[in-house]
Amino acid sequence: MWKEPKINWSSNDFVNYLDYNRIIENIAYLVDLGNSLYMSFPYKVAGEKTLYSDFPYASDFNIIEQNLDILKTATFPFVNFVRGYWVDNGRTPDYNDLNRIESACIAFHDGYERQKKTQQRISITLGREQSAIKV
Repeated sequence: MWKEPKINWSSNDFVNYLDYNRIIENIAYLVDLGNSLYMSFPYKVAGEKTLYSDFPYASDFNIIEQNLDILKTATFPFVNFVRGYWVDNGRTPDYNDLNRIESACIAFHDGYERQKKTQQRISITLGREQSAIKV
């Protein structure tokens, strides 16, 4: 289920497990929606965090970045998303990075929803039906 992203991150905000879970659940929703509109494509599953002490690691943020990059390359680049890379014991994502990630989620969501609403269907079935009469 889609949850409205937070796109007004500021330097005073801190990411917690609820924010992280919202981001990964939104990306899973986007992948499902993308798979319904395009050819199926793989993505990496990110593990949910359940406690306030469960701060996401660099590898968790790399999975988020990788999945957004997969959405961009496997479907349609609704946003000029530039992938970030994170290393252990390095710089952590700041409010600019979180705004970039969540804004990209909104762009993909809005783009997929537009495509879903305007998708055209053929009113006939292609191919031949088998006849009940044996020759």
